[in-house]
Amino acid sequence: MSVLLKASVGEIAVSRPHATELFDGVGIDYVCHGNLSLHDACAEAGVDPVEIRRSLDELPRDDRHKNWLEQPIRELIDFLRAKRHAALSTAMAHAVEVLHSPCEKCGRHPQELAAIRSEFAGLVSVMRPHVSREERVLFPIIEHLDDCWSRGEAPTLNLSSGLAPAVNALMLDHGVMMTTLNTIRAVADDLMAREDRCEQLGAALRTFDREFRQHVHLENNVLYPRAVALEAVVCHDMLPKAGTSA
Repeated sequence: MSVLLKASVGEIAVSRPHATELFDGVGIDYVCHGNLSLHDACAEAGVDPVEIRRSLDELPRDDRHKNWLEQPIRELIDFLRAKRHAALSTAMAHAVEVLHSPCEKCGRHPQELAAIRSEFAGLVSVMRPHVSREERVLFPIIEHLDDCWSRGEAPTLNLSSGLAPAVNALMLDHGVMMTTLNTIRAVADDLMAREDRCEQLGAALRTFDREFRQHVHLENNVLYPRAVALEAVVCHDMLPKAGTSA
């Protein structure tokens, strides 16, 4: 088995950000199941791993995408807070607006529309406090740890319980929200396959889906593991000399 097939899909999505579109297109879950090897993820998605590996090798490099493992962790947090969270909030608000706007085409499928509205409302009810906990609790803690790392100082915050419980709870949220989103997609995909489909609704849900997956990917596969590793160094291991970048 090749080295690439043994690598996790989360690692591949991080080191080759341009691969996420390929994974999305064939149904490989690099977000909540990012720990699976490419071989196992292909088996789960029902696609040929050799063909996917070949497609990955043939993908052109896209310099517009950053490898966030190589950037300072504070820059990643700033990007999540200012760009990813903002884009996710905008996409969510637009999807809600479209879902509740009068539409002749959507009105022809009241049961399906009601199901999407209900599931989306449940998704929103989890997402809003989730994002708030990240921005008000987790991000400031990570920024404090990064400051401690840079200065070679011990943290002043009480971190006796560690980051792991908070990170695990947030990842659990991601899993719940992804399950709900997959339910929405199943109903919406059926609607979009019909001749009288509503293109506006389809576009709004696709945009939200894309923004949400990028949000979860960058946190599950990049920020959370880096934060836990940073905590271990700052709180438990011998501190490196000040000025070294995490």
